[in-house]
Amino acid sequence: MTQSSTMRPVPTGVTAADPRSRGMTLWWVLAGLIAVMFGLLHWEFLVRSARASIGDPNWQHIPIAPLVAGYYIFLNRDRILARPAKLCWPGLLILFVGVFCYLLALYPGRNDMLRGFSMVVSLFGVVLFVQGVPRMKLLWFPVAFMVFTIKVSDSLWERIAFKLTLIAAAASEVVLEIFGQILGFTIMKDGQSLTMSWIENGQRIEHGFRIAEACSGLRGLMTFIFMGVAMAFLWDRFWWQRLAMILLSVPVALAVNIARVVTLGLVNLWEPELAKGDSHLAVGLLWYIPGLILFLGIGKVLDMMVIVDEDASARSASGQTDPPEALPTPTGAAVLQNSPWLLGGAVLSVLVGLAYVLVLNARAANPVLEWLGTGPSYVGAALCIVGVLVVLVVLTRFVRTVLAGAILLIGVMFTAAVGLQSTVAATEIALIKKPVEMRHNFFKLPRDIGSWTLIGEAEPLEKDVEDELGTDNYITRYYRDTRLPESDPAAVASVHLAYYTGMIDTVPHVPDRCWVAGGVEPVDARTIDLVLDVPDAESAAEGAGLVAPVQLADPVDGRQQVRLPGESVEVRTFAGTDPESRQFVSATYFFVANGSFYASPNQVRFLAFDMHDKYSYYCKVEVRFLKLTDPAEIEQRTTVFLSEVLPEIMACLPDWTDVRAGRWPNDGAPPPVAADLSGNPGVQP
Repeated sequence: MTQSSTMRPVPTGVTAADPRSRGMTLWWVLAGLIAVMFGLLHWEFLVRSARASIGDPNWQHIPIAPLVAGYYIFLNRDRILARPAKLCWPGLLILFVGVFCYLLALYPGRNDMLRGFSMVVSLFGVVLFVQGVPRMKLLWFPVAFMVFTIKVSDSLWERIAFKLTLIAAAASEVVLEIFGQILGFTIMKDGQSLTMSWIENGQRIEHGFRIAEACSGLRGLMTFIFMGVAMAFLWDRFWWQRLAMILLSVPVALAVNIARVVTLGLVNLWEPELAKGDSHLAVGLLWYIPGLILFLGIGKVLDMMVIVDEDASARSASGQTDPPEALPTPTGAAVLQNSPWLLGGAVLSVLVGLAYVLVLNARAANPVLEWLGTGPSYVGAALCIVGVLVVLVVLTRFVRTVLAGAILLIGVMFTAAVGLQSTVAATEIALIKKPVEMRHNFFKLPRDIGSWTLIGEAEPLEKDVEDELGTDNYITRYYRDTRLPESDPAAVASVHLAYYTGMIDTVPHVPDRCWVAGGVEPVDARTIDLVLDVPDAESAAEGAGLVAPVQLADPVDGRQQVRLPGESVEVRTFAGTDPESRQFVSATYFFVANGSFYASPNQVRFLAFDMHDKYSYYCKVEVRFLKLTDPAEIEQRTTVFLSEVLPEIMACLPDWTDVRAGRWPNDGAPPPVAADLSGNPGVQP
């Protein structure tokens, strides 16, 4: 057996600076300024992370991550202060790399996940620069733990969820088969669907349920990994104990999710309605309790595997026999004496910003500096980077104290933060998009649209599935073409509409991803143009698309016309084979985003949201003919359907000309100028 300091209390007999002294107050002021500038630089990402934690149940742990990191620092405060604080210049280089990558992920990348990782890299550089390697040996964990504030991209999230769903389905089948031997029922799995059957009163009864993405257990996996990492480091443990707790969080999460699915299956056997809605959610939450107990038990077992020598742990707590020299107490005069280093930090920050602008100028389709070519832009960026290195070499000869380094860092962060926010304000760029309400709820779509009449509407989704969809503004309707016999396979079309606003993330749910993740075997996927024949449509002035009459009146000025971006719609068609029924399935979808039509999710993210637009929205339009299998016939019937129905859908969505002109969203006041769809500047209502 080896000796360990496992579970030892944090030592308190280490000499450290008195936090009540005036000098310590100045240190807190400097640290606060650095934190404020860091937050201002990354403000847009922090706001989006906060929104994700509020609006998406999968990411409710985001605001807890900084609290765990802060608690770790509090527990280890004496050990941290007992180590010498020294400047570490490589930390400043790491900061610049993080800031540069953050700007690239902001634009043109527009990738939240990469932006988050860049922020963590920048934070690592900040802490390493002003604290040094000795303290960083303890502080690396709270910095690294901030990765839990980063929202995983939707496309990656769906791929992981699909794999976990397959595991949950296979394992649940095995466990339910064991219960079936005891309770007298049989279980059959088909893809991700489980069917339970038994004999009651001489009749065979079947109840089935499907393990959808919402039952993948990915939310629980994130929760248990979060708890595993936190519990591994909030107590003193050997590295192998910490690694074991982190790795064991995955099988614990899988076991809890399998138990949850099995419980829902047994409840479905007794009363199917109890396996839906709020009861479904309650079962999932209840299983977190035994999961947490199991996790605590694992930690206890790991702790019992070693012998604790309290005396040895107390002697080695600080990692040294004699306390280091206390950090010099700063004074107001010392701060003023080192204030010129603010300029040095500003110069470094400006050089990094210029390097970013020049790289962007070389790569962007619309150069920022049109008079500067691609080659000179790259040369200029390289010179800026060389300038950063030269200035750093010069500064290392003069900036020797932590106080001078902190003031230098304030200069860097202040210039970067003010520079970014000033650029955003001067160019009127909207990094945080505001939500814009629909003009009409989808439920107000007319029952009869041209030759199409409403014959049915799908029931609302369950709460957990709705959470995965990411919006409650959706509808699925079934329309029949009255010009065709009811028995004609081409007579009935389904249309699914889902509205999202105030976001620029990757569009989460499209058949190419969701259906394939659900087990559908792809047969064909392509992008095509549909040329619509909109009844009574007229060309708008100056080639600005079409103007078509609609039944839904505009809520602002009462007009019954709608703008269409054009008569051609680029759509995506997807076809495959359902693994359960072995039948052909297909869908045609596209997006209406900020008043334009787009066929792919990436087009929505990269093209639909102009950086100057304060608002953003997109609506997925998905059309299906359930009984057709010929691609050419599906294309022709989709064109016919959209030609008549699409104008009414557009009447529900915000008119982007009105949004840009400030006439919508409606704040309750009458608009100063009503829109004139003929192309004239505007008329008084």
